[in-house]
Amino acid sequence: MYWMSVADRIREARTEAGLTQRDLAKALGVTHGAIALWETGQRDPSVTTVCKIAELTFKEPAWLLIDEIHGKYQPHQVLPEETELLDTYRRMSKRQRENLLKLMRISFGVRVEIEGNRQGVHS
Repeated sequence: MYWMSVADRIREARTEAGLTQRDLAKALGVTHGAIALWETGQRDPSVTTVCKIAELTFKEPAWLLIDEIHGKYQPHQVLPEETELLDTYRRMSKRQRENLLKLMRISFGVRVEIEGNRQGVHS
């Protein structure tokens, strides 16, 4: 199986959408240099930016990120914590699932913003 990095997927999504690096940069409000850094894997865009890229290129955000997950773990390997999380999630009501996902998105978004601010301070 061919492994694609997040950088490869961003580049593929952009080119399949018929966008240049400058087009995508303008739509995202960043420099084309930032796009080049993401596409070469030298920097990682924020999760919010990945979602915007997905929207602009008509891709699912998960498609852009999935191989990063597979790069860290073997695709067939499921950790005990992951099994427990999935089992618990499946026992929840629809409302509980929706609330959990909202909480996770908020929590992750805040963490990403804090990390981004720290990187900005140290840059």
